[in-house]
Amino acid sequence: MKETIKVLIVDDSAVIRDAILNTLESEEGIKVIGTATNGKEAIDLIPELKPDIITMDIVMPIMDGLTATEHIMAYHPTPILVITSLLPQDMKIAFKALNAGAVDVVERPTISELSKPTSKIRKQLIDKVKLFANIKVITHLGGRLPKKEDVRPVRQVGPVGHSFKIVSIASSTGGPKTVRKILAKLPKDFSMPVVIVQHISAGFTKGLVDWWNNECAIEIKEGKDGEKLCPGVVYVAPSYVHMLVTREEKIKLEDTPPVGGHKPAGNVLLSSVAKVYGQSAIGIILTGMGDDGAMGIKAIKEAGGWTIAEDEASCAIFGMPKVAIEMGVIDKVLSLDAISDELMRRASGV
Repeated sequence: MKETIKVLIVDDSAVIRDAILNTLESEEGIKVIGTATNGKEAIDLIPELKPDIITMDIVMPIMDGLTATEHIMAYHPTPILVITSLLPQDMKIAFKALNAGAVDVVERPTISELSKPTSKIRKQLIDKVKLFANIKVITHLGGRLPKKEDVRPVRQVGPVGHSFKIVSIASSTGGPKTVRKILAKLPKDFSMPVVIVQHISAGFTKGLVDWWNNECAIEIKEGKDGEKLCPGVVYVAPSYVHMLVTREEKIKLEDTPPVGGHKPAGNVLLSSVAKVYGQSAIGIILTGMGDDGAMGIKAIKEAGGWTIAEDEASCAIFGMPKVAIEMGVIDKVLSLDAISDELMRRASGV
């Protein structure tokens, strides 16, 4: 018999705590083993309760969700699902929590949404708790260290010796902080455009882009239909639509059905990059569940482009990269720290 998933709910609203509890325990195989009204209470409960996953509110008295996440990931690493509103100030804190080690973020549900069996947000909450309860998480020692300011890159790109013209990335669970780390090493005058599909809960893409922009020197924006691709700019697929590139080297947004359960889908973006750029394309597949991006990166490989997969040791979930590697369509399997360096070498023709 499958082991029961043990959940700790952290939220300062008694009404929301009870609603989340009732929602999760309506699903067979999930048990709420405790609740906390703030981050400090959660930290005190974890050593005794040993939850499989924690749902974490962000804005709370005494100790907020970000501070609690930093402490938990430093001393008691546990999968944390952040629950927050779509308000810009709350999303900003939520993405900092992802950077501190939380696995994902979902929109804070209303009581009405949780009470409806057919509610998408209700189903999403249950699905994510079940999905993330058993993933590996690592200790983030940053929670034990004094805060330091981020240092933006000052490296310049050398002359382009090879005709690589675009970088395309497919990323899912664990990706927000992974992509941030890659982009933070790229200089403002990077010689290629970068196009990205990052799976994230609907409504959070703009907040994600804002967070990455604040952390990186290179310009990052949501892709707009008909926009011309420019070197030194990162284009992120918006929520609810597929993003492609066209022969005219422009962004195209399509409101067509999900592909492989995803919208936007990495396979759609990477396949279009393969068709347009061929051997001039670089494809990267990062951490995530399932196989989205694998067929797209296969298309890039078959068109003569250069393909990279994140290695298992640095992945939150070694699903998407594993599928691509096993298909035999990856040129290099690299650690997260090495991916940016590889991009810099390819940009300079080395």
